Amino acid sequence: MPIITARREVPQDDLISVLCQAELKDDTGTHRLSDAEILSFAHMLLAAGLGTTWKQLASLSRLC
Repeated sequence: MPIITARREVPQDDLISVLCQAELKDDTGTHRLSDAEILSFAHMLLAAGLGTTWKQLASLSRLC
């Protein structure tokens, strides 16, 4: 996952950089998200965005 590796090395002003820098606290201490967790979140967010866009386009088509 080249983009995740790049954002870990040089963070930018984007969501992937924020996720790379996020710290999670639990009973065992503090840790950062793994590459797989960041990728899963990005996939989930993409799917949610596509669903929302698809529904909006469908409702707009009924207005025309």
